[in-house]
Formats: sequence, structure tokens, C-alpha cells
Amino acid sequence: MQTGDTWRFAATGVWGGLFGACGPDGRSSALGDRLRLKPHIAGAPRYCLMGRLDDDPATAFRIGTGVDHAFAHCGELVVFANAALPFYWNDAGRLLLTADRLTEARQANPPPHISETDRKTMVGAVGFEPTTR
Repeated sequence: MQTGDTWRFAATGVWGGLFGACGPDGRSSALGDRLRLKPHIAGAPRYCLMGRLDDDPATAFRIGTGVDHAFAHCGELVVFANAALPFYWNDAGRLLLTADRLTEARQANPPPHISETDRKTMVGAVGFEPTTR
């Protein structure tokens, strides 16, 4: 992602973990609250599909079933389930994430490998396969 780019994200599917399954918007968990299992990013539901740039938690944002997001920094997009950190091992399910570039950062002399089109699309699957121990 480039500084100044705006992307539209949309996700469908089902995933979850120890406390049940949900869609990309995530869910609340009374049991998780009672056990004081905090999701990775405070203020967003458990298992909400999230994005961030590189490993910088300050750039984290909700994707859920869909959002338009303008990037204030450049970096590699990382998507993840907003689960409690010690419980990623039991996550399972699959989401389909679609991302459309709505606007592209403008550069005076862009390098030749950067496209000048105003819209680009990438599609990918985000998922977890159950692990065995």
C-alpha cells in the first residue's frame, strides 16, 4: 500500500475459534469477557477481520464485511482475526477478501513499474486451517 492510496475492502465467509464461528464483522463473547481474554486490538470485536501495515499496531483498522480506507503510510498490508493472542492456535475457517483501489497516490515522476490506472483489484483468501498437536 502506498501513502495516499484509498482502497475498498469487502469480505465474506465464516471463521472462528474456541468460542464459536462468526462472519468477518466478528462477535462478542460473554465467556471471553468473564475470562478476561482481550482481543488483539482493543475496541474491535473478537474475530473481526482487521488490517494493518507491516507489524505496526498503530496502523490497525477494521475491515469486517467492508470498509473504504485511506492509507496515511506506506507498507505491506497484513490482515488478521482480532482474536486473543494466546488463542490463534485453534482458529479455523475461511474468508474471501476483495480489495479495490479507489484512488492512487500521485507522484510527479512515478517509476515505470507503477501503473497509472485509477483502479486495480486484488482478490485473496484469508483463512486458518486447524492445527493438530
